[in-house]
Amino acid sequence: MRINKERGIGKFFFWALEICEAFTDRSLAYKYEHHTNLCHFVRVALFYAPIILLLQILFWAYAITALIIIPAYLFGFMSFLKTFGIVVGGIVALFLALIVIDLVVRMGYNGVRDWMKDFWYEHRHAPTLLTVVVEWAKAKKQRICPIVNFEGGDQNA
Repeated sequence: MRINKERGIGKFFFWALEICEAFTDRSLAYKYEHHTNLCHFVRVALFYAPIILLLQILFWAYAITALIIIPAYLFGFMSFLKTFGIVVGGIVALFLALIVIDLVVRMGYNGVRDWMKDFWYEHRHAPTLLTVVVEWAKAKKQRICPIVNFEGGDQNA
């Protein structure tokens, strides 16, 4: 199976691999730069990365809840909600504005437009996540793990 590492599912795999590497403090991306097997591909993309993300979400939800419930209990709920809403709304607006400004400055308006076209209208022959999962299920039934070759990206490597 050939997957372009610059589009869709290939980008998703390398993003999931970065999540796993950050969690384990081990850098193994160089091993999987050109190929991996389908079983590893599915494990990283559909099992390990979502579990790590879920644990991080639970941790941050717990921390934020602790920071919200205690002040609300101490200072009164309505005054806390007003202050919290203004602060969070301002932070979110600032964050979104910085993202838009960064994209426009780095790529220019036409670059952003082309990037969004490329993001939403991917190459039609590239395998989708469903295709990869179906191939993985077939391979598991046959007790094999075919090789996944990555193409695209750095042509000099």
